[in-house]
Amino acid sequence: QVSGQKASRNLDSSEEFYLGGPNGVRAYAQGEGSGDEGVLGTAELRYHTPVRGLTLSTFYDTGVVRVSKSPVDEGDNHVSLRGWGIGAAYSAPGDWFARLDYARRIGSDSSVAPKNNARGRVWFQLGKIW
Repeated sequence: QVSGQKASRNLDSSEEFYLGGPNGVRAYAQGEGSGDEGVLGTAELRYHTPVRGLTLSTFYDTGVVRVSKSPVDEGDNHVSLRGWGIGAAYSAPGDWFARLDYARRIGSDSSVAPKNNARGRVWFQLGKIW
């Protein structure tokens, strides 16, 4: 899966592309790795178990952003985040679904907020299919 964003100018933070979070590079907190332009990619291998609705997976997430379309200083203008992990998902057709992912960082990036510097991260999602 690949997604991205291209910008024609410097953007407001509400318009920026974000890499971290449960739908991005899962080894990083929501909102980490933001910029005006970016690309995000995920490769995931899934194993459908004999238990109906239960899927196990392993994944690799990677992304890069250009912090400012037109930078005002000469500092590093790119953030690159990478991670890998394992997950389990369960869903029943037309009913509830749940997903649990555990992700670990690959490498490090100095732009990550120190309070968000955990090596591993767990995400849990629960929802109802209408």
